[in-house]
Amino acid sequence: MAKVEITDSLKKEIFKRFKGESIIILNNLKSLEDNPKKGKLLSIVGGIVIKELKYKKFRFYFITDGFKIRCLKKEDLVDLLLR
Repeated sequence: MAKVEITDSLKKEIFKRFKGESIIILNNLKSLEDNPKKGKLLSIVGGIVIKELKYKKFRFYFITDGFKIRCLKKEDLVDLLLR
């Protein structure tokens, strides 16, 4: 079973943008604990897998490293990869 970490900045943005649907979206992200193979594979960088999960027309990016899954904003993901 994997551990899912959702950054605070992503949570705030989800609550701000989606309001009533935010609970459904967070449940979809938390469901990665039970099914970590969920999502579309985008790339692999140095042993870290980058995937995306779609909800309607929106995309949520997350990285997996073994049994740890981190859900990030797009800007945070770019900053992480450029370092």
